[in-house]
Amino acid sequence: WLRKRNRQPLPLDIASLDAVLLTHAHLDHSGYIPVLYKQGFRGAVYTHHATRELC
Repeated sequence: WLRKRNRQPLPLDIASLDAVLLTHAHLDHSGYIPVLYKQGFRGAVYTHHATRELC
């Protein structure tokens, strides 16, 4: 159920987002970032360097 839900478009205009704050590298968080880009997100992704290395 959650996998299907996570693949649904978000109820907002993705292209209007300025940035995403990624707090940690769990796949249920970082794994959605490619989906955001496919849906038009072009903003910055802010995260800690240790999180960035894991993603």
